[in-house]
Amino acid sequence: MINSSYLDVVYDRSTPETIDRLRELAHRLIKRDGAESVLLAGTDLSMVLNEENAGFPTLDCAGVHIKAITKQLLA
Repeated sequence: MINSSYLDVVYDRSTPETIDRLRELAHRLIKRDGAESVLLAGTDLSMVLNEENAGFPTLDCAGVHIKAITKQLLA
């Protein structure tokens, strides 16, 4: 389910229902397993989910890497 929903995002086939499924999965992980945040490790996910619209804490891995690279280059 996660893979097919992710591929829908990657190939620009996602619908509001697809994004809702991803949110529901994340909420389930948070409630069931006590996750404190959800890593958005696929760069495409950060285009459709973020802390403002997801309803849970997120960490955009690509954004973290870009900030670190930029900081290193400008130092």
